[in-house]
Amino acid sequence: MADESVNLRRFPSSRFHLYGLATALLLILIFAQQPAAAAPLKTVSASPVDKTAVTTQAQTIPHIQLAPEFCGQTVSIMMLGNSIARGKGTGPDPAEANYNYGFRYYLYNSMNVANYNFDFVGTLSSGVLSGLTFDFDHEGYAGILAEDLATQVPSSLSATQPDVILLHIGTNDVAQRSNGDYAADVADVTDILNAIDAYSTEAIVILAQIIDQDRNASEYQTGAVATFNGLLATMAQERINAGDKLVLVDMYNALDYSFGGDMTHDEAYYPNDWLHPTDSGYQKMAVVWQNALTDLWQPCVVNLPFVVNP
Repeated sequence: MADESVNLRRFPSSRFHLYGLATALLLILIFAQQPAAAAPLKTVSASPVDKTAVTTQAQTIPHIQLAPEFCGQTVSIMMLGNSIARGKGTGPDPAEANYNYGFRYYLYNSMNVANYNFDFVGTLSSGVLSGLTFDFDHEGYAGILAEDLATQVPSSLSATQPDVILLHIGTNDVAQRSNGDYAADVADVTDILNAIDAYSTEAIVILAQIIDQDRNASEYQTGAVATFNGLLATMAQERINAGDKLVLVDMYNALDYSFGGDMTHDEAYYPNDWLHPTDSGYQKMAVVWQNALTDLWQPCVVNLPFVVNP
C-alpha cells in the first residue's frame, strides 16, 4: 500500500512535460489554419446588461450571444406577418398566394449562395406556381391585423419551432386606422412579442419598422407609418433594455417611394394597390433581412482539447 501511495503522487518527468507542450503548440497551429464555420442563431440566456441596444440598422456591439452547442445546426427561420411576408404583388398572378414569392425568394437564394444552413418554416406555403425554386414555407396572412396575429401565432410557433422570427406587421393596422391611435397598434405588436416570449425566450425576433405606403396613391396617409414606426422603436428599445432577444431593422428607409419606384405597380399587372412593394422593393427588403441575419450569425468557436500528460 505504501508503494501505491508513492506512485499516485509521482510527478511526470520533464520529457513528458516537453512532449505535452509540443503537442499543444502543434494543435494550436493546426486549428489556426482552419476557417471558422457559420454558427446558427440559437442563443443562450443572458442578463439585460449583455444585450445590444436597438438600432435601425441591426445590432451594435455587444452582440446577442450564441450558444456554441448549436454550432452547425440548421436554423429555422419564420417569416411572420401579413401579405407582405407572403409576397403579395409578385408572380404571374400578383394577388394569388400560390404565385407569390416576395422577399422570401430573394432571401432564400442569397442565403444559399452565402452557404448558410437554414430552413424556412411556417404553417403556410406560397409560391409553388411561381416557376421559381425556393423554400415556400412562411407565416404571412393576407389582410391580417396585429391583434389577430397575436392570437394566431402561439399555435404556429408550437407547430413549427422557429429559432428566428422575421416580423413585419402593422401595414393593415395603419391603413385601416382613422383616429390616429397608432399606440394601440403598437400595443398589439407587443402582444405578438409576448406570445413569442411565451413560446421561447431563446427565440430571436428581428422586428421591422414597416415599409411606407405608396406616397403617390390617393389613399396615402401622410406621416401615419412614420408615426407608427417611431412608437414601435420606442417599444422595442424598452424590451431590449429588459432583456428581450430583439433586433430592430429599418425597412421604411430601404425603399424608393418616388413615382416609378419600389411601390409603383404596373396598373395592367396589379391595379389600385398602394400597400405592397414591387419586385425591386421586395429585393431591397431581402437585403435588410439578410444583413440582420448575418450580423447575428457569428463564427463557431473552436475550443482546443485539453492535453493530459501520460
